Parts: sequence; structure tokens; C-alpha cells
Amino acid sequence: MLNGLYDLQQAYNAFTYKEPVYLKGDLLGIYEIQLIRTDWVKGVEKRSWLVIASTILLFLIIYLTVILLLHRKLNRPLRELMQQMRHFAKGQHVKSNLSVRKDEIGALAKTFEAMQDEIEKTRASLKTEQQQKEMMIASISHDLKTPLTAIQAYAESLQTKGLTEQQEAEYQQVIVTKADRMKHMLEDLMMFTLLQSTNYTLELIAVDGEEFFDMALSDYEPLCEEQGFTLKVCCAVDGLYAVHPKQLQRVIDNLLSNAWRYGEKGTTIGLAAVDAGNNPEWGFDFMKSALTKQEGMYIIVQNHGRGIPQQDIVKLFEPMYQADYARSKAGERGTGLGLNITKQIIEKHGGTVELLSRESIGTAVICWLPPYKGVNE
Repeated sequence: MLNGLYDLQQAYNAFTYKEPVYLKGDLLGIYEIQLIRTDWVKGVEKRSWLVIASTILLFLIIYLTVILLLHRKLNRPLRELMQQMRHFAKGQHVKSNLSVRKDEIGALAKTFEAMQDEIEKTRASLKTEQQQKEMMIASISHDLKTPLTAIQAYAESLQTKGLTEQQEAEYQQVIVTKADRMKHMLEDLMMFTLLQSTNYTLELIAVDGEEFFDMALSDYEPLCEEQGFTLKVCCAVDGLYAVHPKQLQRVIDNLLSNAWRYGEKGTTIGLAAVDAGNNPEWGFDFMKSALTKQEGMYIIVQNHGRGIPQQDIVKLFEPMYQADYARSKAGERGTGLGLNITKQIIEKHGGTVELLSRESIGTAVICWLPPYKGVNE
């Protein structure tokens, strides 16, 4: 009872005050006053509900704001990007405006655009290759049909009676010539197809440059004379070179075949295999300026003739492409694969090919091969 005397105590719902009562020094008793806080309690309870309701409302507002921001910053852009991907999957080109963003969505959109560009380039490349294959099949089928028809006609003629021995010999020679032409066309097609394979690699061997190229450039003079040309040969190669002998010989055959086909009869054809820095004396002036390598060796074939327009030079290395004037020469049309095969073979040797020409002067093809570096380099 004596606890809390003279102390105003405040509880949640009331105020309490206790004080003793004395009479002449004697304690008569203790009185206690209690004030009930009914109105205050009701007010507090009302404010508590308001605070709870406000808190819940604030939480809902924050939650909805976060949801809207996520939808605007994440969900909506992702749906838009997914929609763009669907359109691209259907073959449509998509230009995304999300790549300007500076966040992860923008980085993802940039990656999608880069992927789209790469796939479109691959599609275009595959389409071009398919068109080239279709054109190649149609062209070679047509070119094979011509000699095959001639072979059939002359073979039927040989079965008839009344031909002289000279006529029979001429017909047999025509059949052999046409068959040989068909053989070369099919070999070009097979070689082109083989070089297109990513699994095909040339097995190079180290050879002595002087010995190999001296042998590789020999025996062409009689062939040139048969075609109506004079051949000038220059061979001056030192050191070792990594080559595939058969395929490099094919390169020389292809280049000389083109020189015969498109050169002017009665002129000179130049054939050279020289170290870098040693230019053949008979080389065209415009060709000599292109011999800039300080190491390795050059294989050079040049002829005199009409030359090739500058706009056709780059295209000549494309498969099946031939300059217009070449197509007009009756009976001289090739497969259009020779220069492309040459370029691929030289590049598989680690070298380069360049074609230079001046109209009314002539044409030169320059192949550069690097020196042999050894198995450890």
C-alpha cells in the first residue's frame, strides 16, 4: 500500500495518485485517486487502426510501384525482345530499339543484333553458294553436252562404211580430243568440290626449289608451239619450299592453259619461277612493280593479247566467272573454275595470287609462295 505514494502513475488507460492522511501526527489512512482515460484510449485505438491501414496502403503502393517498374524496365522489354526474335525466326529483318539502353537489356539486344547480322551473312553466303552450285551444274552440264554430242556423232560416222583411212583417223582424233576435254572439265569440277571441303588439307612436303621448279617448268615448249605460241622460260629458285607437287603442277597447267586460250596467236608466253627480288627480263613493266616481296619465290605466267578490263579482274577468281570476250571465242570456253582452283591451292600453300592486266597489252598472273620454315615454325 505504501508503494508509489506522492507519485502520479500513468498507465495505458488511467492516471493514479496516492497520498496518506494524518491527524495530529497519526496516520489515519491513504487515499487513492484514479482518472480513467476513456476518450484517450478510444483516440489511440482509432489512430492505431489508421496507422495500420496507412501502413498496409503504403505497402500496397510500394508493391504496385515495384511491379510497374519491373514491368516497364524488365518484363515489357523482354517480351518485346522475344517478339523480335520470333519475327527474325520467320525470316524478317528486325531493327531493335532496345540496343540504346545502358543496362543488361540493352546489352542483350546488342548481342541479338550481332547474332542476327552474323546469321544473315551466313544465310546470304549459303544462298550464294547454292546459286553458284546450281549455276555450275547447269553450266558444266551444258558444256559436257557439246563434246559428248560431237563424240556421239563422230562415233556413229565411224560405224558407217565408205570412210577413207584419213577420215577415220581424223574422226578418231576428234573423239580423243573431245573426251580429253571432258576429262579435264570433270577433274576441275572434282578438284573444286574437294577444295571447298573444310576437312581437306594439302599434305605439303619440303623440296629443293631449284630441282623441283626446274622440273615443273620443263616440257611446256612443245605444247606452246602446238598452240601457236613461243615460250620463254626463266627458272632461278634457291632454298627449300613446302609444296604439294601434284597440285602445284596443276596450278602451272591451269595458268598456261588460260594463257593459250586467251593469248594472241603468234606471240610469246612467259613462264617463270624466280626468287623474290629476281625479275624476269621479259616481264611487263606494270607487272614488275607488283613484285614487292623480300622473301619466298614467284611463279609468273604472262601472255600478250587483248587484256582484261579492270572491272573483271577481281571477278575472275570467282567460280564460273569468265570475261565476256572469253565467252565469245568459239570452242575455247572453259569451266570457269581454273583461276578459283589456282587461288585456293596457292592459299593452302600459304601464298597469294594476283592478276594484273592492261588492255591491248596482255595479262600476267603472279603467285607468291613463302619459303620453307621448318617443322617447328
